[in-house]
Amino acid sequence: MPLPGGPSDKAGNSYERRWTTFALIHLLSGQAQTLRIEVPGDDGVGFESRLMVDGVAEWHQAKRQRGGGPWTVNALVTEAVLPPWQSNLAGGDRCAFVSSTSADELRELADRSRSAESWDEFDQEFLAAAEVRARFERLQRAWPDLADTDVYLALQRVRVSTIGETDLAGRINDRLRELVTGAEPSPPSKTNYASSSPTSAP
Repeated sequence: MPLPGGPSDKAGNSYERRWTTFALIHLLSGQAQTLRIEVPGDDGVGFESRLMVDGVAEWHQAKRQRGGGPWTVNALVTEAVLPPWQSNLAGGDRCAFVSSTSADELRELADRSRSAESWDEFDQEFLAAAEVRARFERLQRAWPDLADTDVYLALQRVRVSTIGETDLAGRINDRLRELVTGAEPSPPSKTNYASSSPTSAP
């Protein structure tokens, strides 16, 4: 459970800074062209940073944890995480959410969208389960300017990562060691950047 008040805020800020450091390593390794932190204007609302990778903007939102349990789609909408993504995704950008608390419902929708060969297949086969369709419809209401097919395509540009702060710190240390010493990279784990980002691991 998060600590109340100031300690909780400090812990959350620490996690966000670590994830930004991870993104910076991505830049230093040459796998991203630019990194901007706290982008001003409407595009930057709800995101800590923006990476440019192969000419495509990648917007990152990090949340250390959630006291109320997993990040359901409803929680991500209610707590104003997902609504700001609409304009970024509509413009063809990518969005990444990372937390030490799981966001399996959003991850599942994104994974299903990438597995489907078309909107029709996604609609008929991958949204067949009532609970999955309900989550998709909740997402539709959060992105009212996007048609059904646009939400489906937008989900293909969404990545979700669940990683604890200790593991994140360890991964940062490993990557810095690789950059400085030229050591062979460690085998990727299920919680590293590569498993959840549209790009390769830094």
